[in-house]
Amino acid sequence: MRIDGPLRLCAIAAVAATAGCSTTYSPQRSGRVAMIMPDGSPAFVRDGRTYPAGVLGGGLADAVACDPEAVEHAHAYTRDMAIGLISTIAGTAAVGGDAAYGTARAGAWPQPVDLGILGAGVVAIIIGDIFLANAPPNLYDAINIYNDHVSAPAGAPAAGPCRDGGHAE
Repeated sequence: MRIDGPLRLCAIAAVAATAGCSTTYSPQRSGRVAMIMPDGSPAFVRDGRTYPAGVLGGGLADAVACDPEAVEHAHAYTRDMAIGLISTIAGTAAVGGDAAYGTARAGAWPQPVDLGILGAGVVAIIIGDIFLANAPPNLYDAINIYNDHVSAPAGAPAAGPCRDGGHAE
């Protein structure tokens, strides 16, 4: 498949736009967890070590691994992201598939079963969106709880929950 004209221009613009979506600053080694965005992907950093976030924020639990309360919030964030993403995708597929199938049966749409699938898809999307909206506070809580438990002042060596450089005590 050859990409020409406007589609090629859009592809070039998309690649160029994402090239600038990254951070170059790396926070000081203070024992605290911070968010960064190297190479256009979110990540967490603690004491110079980077924990890639991935789609569902999986690196967060690793970054706060030494603080059980923070880990609990990190797992809640990952769980809510997973449930929200799966529910939203499933709901979108149900709505799109039902609409496509109904359109293919010209004149026979909507049947009661079509309306049921459509309604279930919309409900799944709403539930997914609720989970996706409730996930970020758990991310912030995990980072803030961890950082509140770190007693080292900025610039000092790590003296918080992960005194040995990242492993639980």
